[in-house]
Amino acid sequence: MDQNLICSGTISDLALINPKTQILGLSEDSLATFLPMECVGENGRILKKETRKIKDVGNGYTCFTEGDVLFAKITPCMENGKGAIACNLTNGIGYGSTEFHVIRPKTPGDSEFIFQLTKSDEFRVQAKRYMTGSAGQQRVPSDIFINYKISIPPFPERCKIATILSSVDAAIEQTDAVIAQTERMKMGLMQELFTKGMGHTEFKETPIGRIPVGWDVTKLIDAVGAKNDLIVAGPFGSNLKVSDYRDEGIPIIRLQNIEYGKFIDKDIKYISAEKALELSYHSFLGGDLVLAKLGDPIGKTCIVPAYLNEGIVVADVVRIRTINGSVDKKYILYILNSISTQRQLISGTIGTTRPRVNLDQIRGLIIPLPQLTEQRKIAAILSSVDERLAAERNYRSRLEVTKKGLMQDLLTGRVPVKVDGHA
Repeated sequence: MDQNLICSGTISDLALINPKTQILGLSEDSLATFLPMECVGENGRILKKETRKIKDVGNGYTCFTEGDVLFAKITPCMENGKGAIACNLTNGIGYGSTEFHVIRPKTPGDSEFIFQLTKSDEFRVQAKRYMTGSAGQQRVPSDIFINYKISIPPFPERCKIATILSSVDAAIEQTDAVIAQTERMKMGLMQELFTKGMGHTEFKETPIGRIPVGWDVTKLIDAVGAKNDLIVAGPFGSNLKVSDYRDEGIPIIRLQNIEYGKFIDKDIKYISAEKALELSYHSFLGGDLVLAKLGDPIGKTCIVPAYLNEGIVVADVVRIRTINGSVDKKYILYILNSISTQRQLISGTIGTTRPRVNLDQIRGLIIPLPQLTEQRKIAAILSSVDERLAAERNYRSRLEVTKKGLMQDLLTGRVPVKVDGHA
């Protein structure tokens, strides 16, 4: 592409902003697509379409037509990336939230290019600077589409850029579908393995439901080693305050570091060695389990990575250490993250504004316990599924990085495209 053909302009040069929509050939009883804000995703997809009669939505809602680009203008929807291309609309007409800006391409076929412009990080950052209004009700005015400067290549190149970027979006969407399917399969496997085990034909009824004959039912504290100091919560808030945090020193584990079966090592905080010694009863070692006794959801558990070695857990985190040689740590991890254990925890929550479980409830959790060899087999099966999930999530992350790089290169004109070649 000849760089001299690229001109500078604004989105308003390519599209009409919040135009009036003429409804021709339709009556008040005709059907139209209805899209409230919650039906539009943060990834550019329409999550759900409703159908309403025009007479029921014709007043008080934003009207749009096939091929229009919808841009969420209110916080936090804008920052979260809500927006979509209106497509496959009933009778070619749609109505939706008044918090959408409608961007109507002047040239048919420009919808995807314009949509990708509005999804770019640079555009969203600039849009945030344009926001007006009070906190919590800030909105992006339509001025952004008139003033924000963009590179405008010729139409064939715009189509090529849109095709490249949308193909990456399609790969991300496919990967999301694989991840969702694998997660559903894992949940089904967990339900099957923790109630039927492997190869059993005889079962018994227990306080936690039907399980194989030969399995035990035990309290968590007894399973890990029958000592209270094996399951310990962090110190009360007054004993460990934000003012104690340091940029280096002894690491602390907080709620934001815990996900289902996964330790999140972003934004780790530290305390001094002296403070850690003072709070040593609340310490963890690499390889310990940590459980969130507060949050949404309560009870998610992961294993502390070995590289952290040692540190302190905060008040709303529980450290669980296994010393029982007849118990597999990964089995305990998976049983704590199972639906049945989650239900036990939720049923025992205390508090209203910030529900949580107490330490005695966690120690007293009732879990099924097969023989060690079967525990290890169950854990190995679920670990293999987790490995597949990790691989798909890593692939998705790489696609996201690729998409961001392509947007920076192609939407700015930094890297030329060839209509009959590759970028």
